[in-house]
Amino acid sequence: MAGVHDGFAALGQHLATGLRDVTSDLAALDGEGWWAVVVDFEGKVTCARFDRVRRAPLPA
Repeated sequence: MAGVHDGFAALGQHLATGLRDVTSDLAALDGEGWWAVVVDFEGKVTCARFDRVRRAPLPA
């Protein structure tokens, strides 16, 4: 994906890498893949799809 470099998401005990898509369309969540979804205080939605997800506890 042009313009996207080294995207990742660290959520709880999971680390997602290999950012594939970014969209605000919630219908995309019905498709394939692992998605991280963020909704800001104004209701703006950002959905990010990743290729790889692994368990990776946060450092203490």
